[in-house]
Amino acid sequence: MPLHVPTIFVALFLSFALFVTTLTFSRRLLGAGVELRLWVRGTWLMLASFVALFSRVVLPEWFSVLVGNGLLFASLYLMDRALHRFVLQREGPRWHLLLMLGGWAVTGLVLDLALAVRTMLVSIMFVVQLLPLVWLLVRHGWHAETSLRTVAVAIALTVVAVLVRVANAALYPQDFAGYFQTSLGNGITYLASYLFPLGAGFGFVLANLERTAHRLDALATHDSMTGCLNRGAFDAMLGHALQRVRREGTPASLIVMDLDNFKQINDAQGHPAGDAVLSACAHALRGRLRAGDVFGRLGGDEFAVLLPDTDMAGAWRLAEDLRSTAEALEVLLPAGGSLSVTLSMGVATAQAEATLSVQALYVEADRSLYAAKHAGRNRAHLGAHLAPVAQTGLAARTRSA
Repeated sequence: MPLHVPTIFVALFLSFALFVTTLTFSRRLLGAGVELRLWVRGTWLMLASFVALFSRVVLPEWFSVLVGNGLLFASLYLMDRALHRFVLQREGPRWHLLLMLGGWAVTGLVLDLALAVRTMLVSIMFVVQLLPLVWLLVRHGWHAETSLRTVAVAIALTVVAVLVRVANAALYPQDFAGYFQTSLGNGITYLASYLFPLGAGFGFVLANLERTAHRLDALATHDSMTGCLNRGAFDAMLGHALQRVRREGTPASLIVMDLDNFKQINDAQGHPAGDAVLSACAHALRGRLRAGDVFGRLGGDEFAVLLPDTDMAGAWRLAEDLRSTAEALEVLLPAGGSLSVTLSMGVATAQAEATLSVQALYVEADRSLYAAKHAGRNRAHLGAHLAPVAQTGLAARTRSA
């Protein structure tokens, strides 16, 4: 059954117009970044290419072909830039610009050829421009936002549709006697060649929404400066750990720490220097933790580490490791120069027979932290609820450290 190409053309034009208009007016609601803005501009250019291609009914064909395909090549280039910035956070290779210009140049060189031949050559140039996008999404974007897989599949199907159009033009040149000729092969391949990019647009919008949701979730649970869990999220994790202690009988330990003389750093060096110290210290300490350990910022210069399945002795060993890591750290300051920092720490452990609440465990850890401060800072101090023999031995090791 032949497909009426002008009807398909009008339907696709209206679909793209509705999509890009809705997207343009809702970008701010979507939290649009530069990537989505580039995609929207690319879609507007694709819409303009429809107008230019249709203009052959009143304007010279050479103008319609050259401007329409040129706008389409430019549209794909903007989408290429959008995907590179979204997936790799950088601009794409410069030779991708050459692909766009090369496609436009080929379009100009084949203006005088038969429509079937011209369709094959220009379509091949579109495939050449689309294939790097498929490679980018499969190699680098497949395991990022799930919606990017939809974009990858849609663009890959576009490549297939365009290649089928090339084959159809080669095998049945009579279907391409005119641009709007009604035929099954011309209609199906034309429809698919434009319908799949529309699907890729919806997929890219969903990927942007997915990333925005992830960022909002991170902001809700993480400290933006250090990347640690914030107080609310950390307390929730600590509550879950205490439930497990009571349910399974395995211990869990809490290390509370803060930077020694941090107020003096802020007063003498300024708050940018203080922020640099907090970020650098958090990064260094995070590198010493196990995968199952939970690192949080309680506020100001105070941090905490939750250690599931860890008794007091294991927590003390890690606290000493973190203390020595901070002591060896040299923090580069924004205004130049560097400084060293030290940490004081308090350790508390919830045992199987304990009925400690989150607040009670904090109280015990804070008591140990204050003891470390009063003992001279730059040390870890243990909670008082461990058995006396073990406490004595570990305390001796703490004092010798």
